[in-house]
Amino acid sequence: MTFKSRNLLVLVSAVLALSPLVWADRELDITQYSDQLKGMWVAQMLGNYAGRQVEGRTTFIYEGATTYASPKSIAEYQVPWTDIAQGNYYDNHSTDLRTVSNFNGDDDTCFEYMNIGLLFRNSTPTSSDVTTLWNSYVKHSKFYIANRQARNLIESGLSVPDTGSPQRNWRWYAIDSQITTESLGAITPGLRQSAADLVGTFGGVSNSGYALHAAQFYGALYSEAPFTQNVETLIQLGLEVVPTTSRTHAIVSKAVELYQQDKTDNGTLDDFENVRDQMISHVSDRGRHQIWVESAMNTGMTSLALLYGDGNFMDTVEYGVRGGYDSDCNPATAGGVVGLMKGYDAIVQELTDAEYDVNLPTTYTANGFTASADSSNSWFNTLPEGNTRSLDAFVQDMMTVTQTQVVQAGGGVVAGKLILPDPGTGGDQIGALLEKPDPTAPKGLVAEMLSRGGTVTVSTSANNHNPNLDRKDMNSLIDGITDVTYNGVLPYRTYDGDSSPPLGGDYYQLDFSEEVVFDKLVFYEGDITSSANKDISNLDNVYGGFFIPGTVKVEILTDSNWIEVTDLVFSEDFENLTFYQVIEMNFDAIAGEAIRLSGTPGGTRPYTSSTEIEVYGEVPEPATLVLLAIGGLTLLRRRKRRL
Repeated sequence: MTFKSRNLLVLVSAVLALSPLVWADRELDITQYSDQLKGMWVAQMLGNYAGRQVEGRTTFIYEGATTYASPKSIAEYQVPWTDIAQGNYYDNHSTDLRTVSNFNGDDDTCFEYMNIGLLFRNSTPTSSDVTTLWNSYVKHSKFYIANRQARNLIESGLSVPDTGSPQRNWRWYAIDSQITTESLGAITPGLRQSAADLVGTFGGVSNSGYALHAAQFYGALYSEAPFTQNVETLIQLGLEVVPTTSRTHAIVSKAVELYQQDKTDNGTLDDFENVRDQMISHVSDRGRHQIWVESAMNTGMTSLALLYGDGNFMDTVEYGVRGGYDSDCNPATAGGVVGLMKGYDAIVQELTDAEYDVNLPTTYTANGFTASADSSNSWFNTLPEGNTRSLDAFVQDMMTVTQTQVVQAGGGVVAGKLILPDPGTGGDQIGALLEKPDPTAPKGLVAEMLSRGGTVTVSTSANNHNPNLDRKDMNSLIDGITDVTYNGVLPYRTYDGDSSPPLGGDYYQLDFSEEVVFDKLVFYEGDITSSANKDISNLDNVYGGFFIPGTVKVEILTDSNWIEVTDLVFSEDFENLTFYQVIEMNFDAIAGEAIRLSGTPGGTRPYTSSTEIEVYGEVPEPATLVLLAIGGLTLLRRRKRRL
């Protein structure tokens, strides 16, 4: 804890203790809330352990110590509570039981532990502080997906939030930030905006857009959980920090809709498996489900677990596991919410009432599941607070951090109680959310041609059009949608399953129903793909998604001949490892019926990707075309329109 933070807490607490003011604020007893913080942490651990055996599975053959002859649906899985209640767990897709003396942190809690440590030392960390934290303590090879890419990017010299941006982190849409920041809501109780802001700072290292919104939603749930026992109400309060145009908002709202529909069909919640299938269909629409560790699907499954669990810890965890996909992270997040609602003693009592012998570890280690006894294979370098500690010592630190955050947000600490600002004030006053509604029409010459009743036809080198799939919908290249960070739209790509590039390279072509004058093309690049945890700085690990720099050209079809444009100027260079580039190409004005962008695709499965092709110029009158053809219309010479 910094000198500044410690003294702020002491000063405000002393003033409040002597103050005659009577606040109408919410209160939390510090002793009781310490039990709730411990309950949150242990519930996350137990939820993680409960799902480890079937992590990433949609079917299973191993259930506890039992092996089935044929696979069963994940929705039928029974959590082996007898072993979990002892603080033990089964290896993934195995009947090997791991008996442990410490709670061994997964990436679900290891980063949270590290983040709390930074907040103990510095109550107002910046993105630069988070970058330094990662650079100092996070090992390269121990984490996965967006976290792995972020660590590689930090090593290359980038900082937060660039390390979590779609332009640099190709896994920006994954689950990482929403499983590494939940406890930031627990240390900002009743302060949902404060929670969302902290999550943005810490979660931005690996994610952005709707994936980061999911993390902020979870943070807000944890922030409000000490005060709201009704799960449906809690979810609505959590959604208030999420932009309504975010894919996350749509998915959580869909979960609530499906749950309520099941509840009202016959007055009984008895159709979880069907509701789960409907959620899968919703998230997968237009081929938008990408991988089992993505944010979107797991946000849906976690929301359903919370709703169907209805505040019961064991039920919540079981539904989290049975949702499948990241089925150890989801029950950990959902279970943590209930642990924060009820507290450690209540969680233990629930297990005891279910007739399980409870004997849980009293220490926690952030060294990870794979660490050896001497910590030589630890996931972190040695942290300032130590990598292994008693739960009670860690909870005490969390409480100290909580008190500081409450004071900073306009609350106080008086006579053993946390005094929270009134709902909707202080750190709970939800700020204006940045919304990104999708455009409803294209721009430039395409828009002008369509407005005149003409047509524009899209073709590509792949010729793989399927209007029902984002990746193959060629018309999506002229629908006006260029930003995919909120909506979850996947860029079109030319990949056709062939590992050799097409003869003559990739191209994107727009044919107009009448002759127009072209003088600019704007290429909105899409994404790349690679193997899960590869270092993409080595292009041998990249499947494709980009043009090789120096190979791109623009051609115009005029009088049945393709003519390469003259005086072509690029607004920026094509860069292999910068994604979603927006590159403006200006050139001398030229009349024609079609325009084509072409070049050599890169990657081991060479293809390119794009979200939009915009072209500019004029739809001229016939006389104008005559003048242009003889070079007499200087007004239609090259223009440099900027985006």
